[in-house]
Amino acid sequence: MNTYFHKSSQNISPFYLKNESKPKTKTNYKNLKNFNKNIRNKFYQYLIKTSDIQIYCGIDKRILYCHKSILTARSLTF
Repeated sequence: MNTYFHKSSQNISPFYLKNESKPKTKTNYKNLKNFNKNIRNKFYQYLIKTSDIQIYCGIDKRILYCHKSILTARSLTF
C-alpha cells in the first residue's frame, strides 16, 4: 500500500492507493506512463474531495493548491 501526502499539509489525511502496485521493471514505457497517469488522476480526485483546498490545473501538469487559512500557494509535481 502506497501513501501519498504533502509535507506542509498536516491537516489532510494521507491518500491511500489500495490494491495498486508499481509495474515490473521489464514493462514498456507506455504501461509505466499509464500507471503514473492512474495515480495522478486518483490523487487529483482525492484533493478535489477535500473542501480545504482549491485546485487549479495548469498546462505544466502541476497541482496548485491554496489553504484558506494560510493563503499561500504551493505545487505538487508528478
